[in-house]
Amino acid sequence: MPGIVGFVLLLAVLAHALWQDLPAPSAAAGETAFGVQQFSIAFLNEYWLHFELVSVLLVVAVVAALAVIKVGRRDHG
Repeated sequence: MPGIVGFVLLLAVLAHALWQDLPAPSAAAGETAFGVQQFSIAFLNEYWLHFELVSVLLVVAVVAALAVIKVGRRDHG
């Protein structure tokens, strides 16, 4: 029952979001375009350490998943 209530609430929120208009762009954004190159420079200047830590974590997760698969295959034949 709680799952059904949660699903209905999710559908209601999504339906409400579909009927809302998008906000108008603010004047503070300026007239300059913020493209992919500007975003990547800003992102890597501010979050380079977080980016590197996440990439190492993902590599470790892939290696661990492969080790689990290898051990599972060894036990079953």
